[in-house]
Amino acid sequence: MNRKFNIRFSAYDENNLPISVKVNDYLEDFIRINILEPKKIIVNAKMSVVLVMLLKDDEPGYREMEVVDILKPRKVKEENIKLFWYILPLTRINESKNELHKLVQLTIQAVKMFFTEYYHKADKQFLENVFNRIDYSYLSSIKYPAAISEQEKAYMG
Repeated sequence: MNRKFNIRFSAYDENNLPISVKVNDYLEDFIRINILEPKKIIVNAKMSVVLVMLLKDDEPGYREMEVVDILKPRKVKEENIKLFWYILPLTRINESKNELHKLVQLTIQAVKMFFTEYYHKADKQFLENVFNRIDYSYLSSIKYPAAISEQEKAYMG
């Protein structure tokens, strides 16, 4: 992870979705170009930031919610990273007509939560304007389910 801002998915094996790392790459580049660089957030930080999107539905309360912010940020000094965890409810994704589109929407919601909570330079209106420019036609063109080699790179671990 050479980048200062990363998005990774995490799930128990039975909950893995066939996501391509191309989704991660697009979102990370989009965020770097449209948020991090213009607002001068994270780009010069000592530690890299990793947003971990935990795909989960084990607990009933999570099924009704869109995105849940869990745990306090955790520093991993050996790897020079700071982890932020968000739960993306699998039921919301699996019941969607377009799983990849819903996954991207929920990931964007988690990213917005992250910035509004930890980096006030990026306010809600600014983030709404930025994320209205997401290229969903490109994201829809990414093969889903993705090849196993592309899936492994999209996940944490």
